[in-house]
Amino acid sequence: MIQIQLRNLGWLLLLVALQTLVFGHIHLLGYATPMVHVFFAARLRRGIGRTEALLWCFATGFLVDVFALTPGLASASMTLVGLLQPRLFERMLPREAAEECTPGFETLTLWRYVEYLAVLVAVHNALFFALEACTLAHWQDSLLRMAASSLLTMAIVLPIEKLRE
Repeated sequence: MIQIQLRNLGWLLLLVALQTLVFGHIHLLGYATPMVHVFFAARLRRGIGRTEALLWCFATGFLVDVFALTPGLASASMTLVGLLQPRLFERMLPREAAEECTPGFETLTLWRYVEYLAVLVAVHNALFFALEACTLAHWQDSLLRMAASSLLTMAIVLPIEKLRE
């Protein structure tokens, strides 16, 4: 159990560092910003309690907020993702899946994993950019930022998942 928690902590610190030091400074065409810290929530194992998932995801968002100076945006977005992740993963799993498994290509099929990850990334980015805009005056720009950032995040996270395998 401690080994799993230490592994989670290592991934959390790695992804927060990557997000704040590297990916947070990428703004392709002024719209697409990768949000790789969502990958942390996507890899939480089956059987994790809702409270534990919420705490891990909030901590990830909080650290991103502290170091990226986005007060509350990442925390709120990651907390929502933490609320959805356990149920979404449970619905995507095949019936014969092991009791303690981690989301990935080996657990889910390629397309099921892409679908699972896309939902988590889209939910995170939708809330993040909606809170950031805090207005509906330029909703087209916000929608474009959500879509572009989601696609860029997926393009970065899927190879990371393949390497993790």
